Amino acid sequence: MNLVYRGSGDVQRHTKVIIWQRSFFKYSCDPLLGFAWWMEWGTVPSMLLLFIGDIVGKPGRKAVRYFLPRLRKSRGIDFVVANGENMAGGSGITPATASEVFEAGVDVMTSG
Repeated sequence: MNLVYRGSGDVQRHTKVIIWQRSFFKYSCDPLLGFAWWMEWGTVPSMLLLFIGDIVGKPGRKAVRYFLPRLRKSRGIDFVVANGENMAGGSGITPATASEVFEAGVDVMTSG
């Protein structure tokens, strides 16, 4: 895999843009628009992700238990990531609090 690093203009002064020189896909496409071109034809399976910010204490867990199952169903959410570092009232994550949010539908929990 060949990568080219290019910076252009004031916006790119402190960052670099990665441009793939070869396509990962069986369809040929412009390296700059490869992903967008491929996706516009509907051949890429999509996944709807939900990221939940800091779940704080019992009120946060209660909100997750109430809203998450409804959101997953109504919005067709496939995968849920939640920040759980304050789930036990600012004291980290306990086995009980982790079980509670996993049962509510969270797939992956982060700790910050």
